[in-house]
Amino acid sequence: MIEDLRQVCLFELYSNITFMAYMTTYDTFCLRQGNMSHCGNSMVKMVGADIEKVNQCINSHFDTRDPSNCNSNRYFDMEAEAMAKDGVFYTPYININGMPFRVKRLFQEIF
Repeated sequence: MIEDLRQVCLFELYSNITFMAYMTTYDTFCLRQGNMSHCGNSMVKMVGADIEKVNQCINSHFDTRDPSNCNSNRYFDMEAEAMAKDGVFYTPYININGMPFRVKRLFQEIF
C-alpha cells in the first residue's frame, strides 16, 4: 500500500519524466528485493525527487500520523468510492458509454 501511494505521490508532485524514471528504476532494482520500502526510498532519491516531500504526501493520505495504525486512507477510500459508483467490482476493467467490460490481463502475456 505504501508503494502504491509513493507512486501516486511521485505522479502528483513531479513530471512524467521523473515518474517514469522512478517506475523504470523501481522495476529494475526493487521488485526482487526483500525490503521494498527501503529500495523504493532509494529509487526516489536516485531519480532526484525529494524523499521528505514524497513521504509527507504519503502520510497526508492517512487518517493518523502512523500508517501502520490507521483506520482509513483518503486516496484508497476515494478510489473505492469511484469504483463502486462506476460499478467496478473487478480489475482489469474498462467502462465504455456506461457499460462495463472485463478485459484480459494483456500485460502478463506481453511480458
